[in-house]
Amino acid sequence: MRTPSWFRQPTTAHTSGDWFHLLVTPAQGWVDVLDREMANHLKLPAVNQALRQDPGCMEAHLVLAAHTTNRDMARLHLEKAVSTGRALWNPVARAQGDFAWWGVTATRPFMRVIKALGDLGREMGDERVAGVCYRKLLAMNPYDNQGVRLLIEYDIEGEVEPPAWGR
Repeated sequence: MRTPSWFRQPTTAHTSGDWFHLLVTPAQGWVDVLDREMANHLKLPAVNQALRQDPGCMEAHLVLAAHTTNRDMARLHLEKAVSTGRALWNPVARAQGDFAWWGVTATRPFMRVIKALGDLGREMGDERVAGVCYRKLLAMNPYDNQGVRLLIEYDIEGEVEPPAWGR
């Protein structure tokens, strides 16, 4: 399977703000369209525009992963989105020791793509990826607003090397 060239391009989004963290992306207008209630196939033109403006647009990759029947392609989209989210939010979280992931609404697309990657890993029988993703979400969000604790059928106590996100 050939990887599209824009997969290798970095995101053009960045974080902003000290206390009220924001995600600033040139694709924001298209992200607003993607947030509307409509069938996925109707979102595809907005997805294409969002990825032209920001190749790492997490919301666009999430829609494409949900739209494709090819699990390998879905995984590529989710890994790209997780890689983008890590590059954007991990430095912010490190700089602010008591970073409340779920409390910062701009981080929620990142958390959704981690969950989607875990769900896909679970569907594909890749317990390692699913376990790592779910453990990461529980560490980020101990109150489990996404209901990950209910999905875990894996030993979440053991340390597992995280998957190679963003290859």
